[in-house]
Amino acid sequence: MLSDKKEQIKAVAENALQTTPDAQYAEVYNGQKLISRLNLTRKGKVVQAKNLHPGWGGYREGAGWKGKGKEALVNRVVIHVNEEMYDFLDAMGNKRPEWIRQAIREKRERDQQQEEKGSQ
Repeated sequence: MLSDKKEQIKAVAENALQTTPDAQYAEVYNGQKLISRLNLTRKGKVVQAKNLHPGWGGYREGAGWKGKGKEALVNRVVIHVNEEMYDFLDAMGNKRPEWIRQAIREKRERDQQQEEKGSQ
């Protein structure tokens, strides 16, 4: 019974779509809920729309990952390590990037101190 009503409503929407000049699609609602959308092809054939909400999933203002602004790192460096070093870094998990940055900072400080000693 319910299926017959749906088919009747679909037939009415199809007929309206085909007989209305310049119509491109017809939507069928049950109260506020969109239950079907029919599109008219270039050849005049009526087909069921595959996606009832084609506007969903696109760009939305303010959506998505928030950047760090000035704190953002803009350069990337790839390093090659042996198996032992890889296992060590892999064990660090999420702390790995900060550990590598800290190691680089400490190395630069040592080099700077050696330069200062050498220039004296």
